[in-house]
Amino acid sequence: MRRALVTGRADFIARLDESCVDAGRRQYKLAVLCVDLDRFKHINAAFGHEFGDAVLRAVAIRLRTTVDGAVVLAHLAGDEFALVLPVADAGEALAAAQRVRNLLRAPLSLGEGPTVSISGSVGVSIFPDHGIAAAILLNRADIAVYRAKEGPEDNCQLYSEAMEDAPRERQQMLVALHEAIEQGQFTLAFQPKFTLIDRRYAGAEVLVRWISPSLGDMPPSRFVPVAEDAGLIQGIGDWVLAETARFLARSSEAGSAVGPLAVNISAAQLRREDFAAGFTALLGLTGCGSANQLELEITESALMENIETAAHRLGAARRLGLSITLDDFGTGYSAFSHLKHLPIGALKIAPDFIQDVIGDAASRRLVAAMIAMGKALGLRVVAEGVETEAQATFLAAQGCDVGQGFLYARPMAEAEFVAWLAACAR
Repeated sequence: MRRALVTGRADFIARLDESCVDAGRRQYKLAVLCVDLDRFKHINAAFGHEFGDAVLRAVAIRLRTTVDGAVVLAHLAGDEFALVLPVADAGEALAAAQRVRNLLRAPLSLGEGPTVSISGSVGVSIFPDHGIAAAILLNRADIAVYRAKEGPEDNCQLYSEAMEDAPRERQQMLVALHEAIEQGQFTLAFQPKFTLIDRRYAGAEVLVRWISPSLGDMPPSRFVPVAEDAGLIQGIGDWVLAETARFLARSSEAGSAVGPLAVNISAAQLRREDFAAGFTALLGLTGCGSANQLELEITESALMENIETAAHRLGAARRLGLSITLDDFGTGYSAFSHLKHLPIGALKIAPDFIQDVIGDAASRRLVAAMIAMGKALGLRVVAEGVETEAQATFLAAQGCDVGQGFLYARPMAEAEFVAWLAACAR
């Protein structure tokens, strides 16, 4: 059903109050869904605010015309939207949040402008489980979406009382992160990649690992967003690069062929004017020597902050001999028209797309289209998150070049990786 769009938080709260009164009288539940578009500031920076406003209008139309059962739909402010739907229970509420996420993923084509791919994080609260007043329900859905954005992009979370402790937990994380940087608590892990056709070793991705003395084993999905917000990610990223280069130097001295090794580059690192020159200094200081043993993985969101500047700096790095891969392809604000102008050599398809290629026809078509696009541009295509033989067979049949995932090997600490490589060489 087509619903009118409410504008602003005050009007939304008034409409939500009316809905809560009706739900209380007729004894049914309501789900309040707060939707926050991921990294919307990057699309404004890349294409301008006028284009960004057109994207917001398109998102509003898409939500208004295709979300079944919504009794209230609002554009709260900026890139924030909210919906109210009758539900039977929490499971149905989360299913609705998943439908909204899937709806947002479909690329937007706006007239003569670029086609963009977007995503959103969703926070959910439920009447009357999490409150009976509209303002409280909206606040708790806000808390849930904030927690959702602390995890992987395109995430959703149901409110719980434990989320109220988030500010205290965040402060503990910041203190522990500063200690980790000062005390060298980070380590590297290596996940091999293989050619899909003949299962030959094709290098590895370098991952950062952190076991905090106070917080325990911390996955990157928890500490990286906090480090990014606090301005600490550049230091962590620089450490990973330097340690990777030192590992390459040690491996070369030992006569072991381990490269190319792929390292994730943050937007903060790419902002530096001396981005490319820093690699020349790094290779010299670490004794790594050959730049072609290093591969830089950069996400779409980092590129879209300033695509012209990013292309210039990555181009300078590529001229030094480093290879460039566009990471998590399809999950961010993809500007497909820009791909042909970027100095990249490969596309890396995100795991979320790979996991559904066997059971879902739409996912198969989407992944096949991504692979075809990469091949048409003369790029190598890498699939991340390959876990089954069926997935690998499908990807190989579509022309995908390289696979990475648990089907081949899990991430390994340095000593285990060195031993694994030695065993493969025998």
